[in-house]
Amino acid sequence: MTRVKQFVIDFASAFMSDASSTGFGAVMYSANVAGVVPLRCNVSLFNFARSVRSLPHPKDGTNTDIGINKMRKMFAARSRPRVPMSGIVITDGRSKLQNRTAIESRLAKAQGIQMFAIGIGYLIDKKELESIASIGNVMTVASFLELQGLIHQLYPKVCPRKFIFYVYF
Repeated sequence: MTRVKQFVIDFASAFMSDASSTGFGAVMYSANVAGVVPLRCNVSLFNFARSVRSLPHPKDGTNTDIGINKMRKMFAARSRPRVPMSGIVITDGRSKLQNRTAIESRLAKAQGIQMFAIGIGYLIDKKELESIASIGNVMTVASFLELQGLIHQLYPKVCPRKFIFYVYF
């Protein structure tokens, strides 16, 4: 899990030159939401990184729907008018409740959140990743070691301009 947390921190660091206009948050989920870094602006990279590193990571299954639901609630409470919102799901693409995951993803998209899905491993369910992501926003890697290579592919898709950014895994 350290590689996923480092990916989140490294990706966020690409946007931290103007923290006042960029918001970040994170949700760690498994069978339940295990930890949250609240969505907020004006956060330093140091404080964001410290919060991400401290997130617990239980290994009780993959209930992706609850992670997306928590993300939607955080955006509803803290997003700013006319500021684009992006949500990135890092997963094996094999949630326990795929129908609920698809429903939560549709609700997120209807809320105006541009969704991205990053699948890790060889046993990913590509169909589920496509149900999570907005059109054209699915990426896959064979292992956690390859996550860092996605930063340069993901950045221009997520940031055509300043935005509120949200990662959960």
